[in-house]
Amino acid sequence: MLKERFREPLSHADTSTGALQAAAILLEAAASEDDPALRWLMLDEARELGISTGQAVIVNRAVTSASAFYDFDALATELRSLGDIPLRALDPARATRLAEAAETMASRADTDSRPDVAAAARRLAVNAWQRSGNLDAARRVLQQEH
Repeated sequence: MLKERFREPLSHADTSTGALQAAAILLEAAASEDDPALRWLMLDEARELGISTGQAVIVNRAVTSASAFYDFDALATELRSLGDIPLRALDPARATRLAEAAETMASRADTDSRPDVAAAARRLAVNAWQRSGNLDAARRVLQQEH
């Protein structure tokens, strides 16, 4: 049903621009979708498109939207998803956005008393800051761990 209903935008998801457009369409449509199973698939597909394009913001939006409708470990899902983004393929701007998202996630995990998730998110932030070339930010995050 998902592939049929969103055939056109998903047919262009093999390019970065097409994947971003498809993710935006899926996220917008999911907000008003009545079928819970289809809504989940739409949000999960948007999350996957965010991973494949290295767009941490898309991953965050998809997970945050899903957590409004479904009961699951959103922090762990977002951390795993952000960790699936191939750092080596990111340009400095996307690496910066990933680092910022990981830092935000670490703060949320601290607030939720999830030190394991916070530590993993900080490690991801350090790696992403290094990839972006911002070594000062990487050192700042490392200092937060101690």
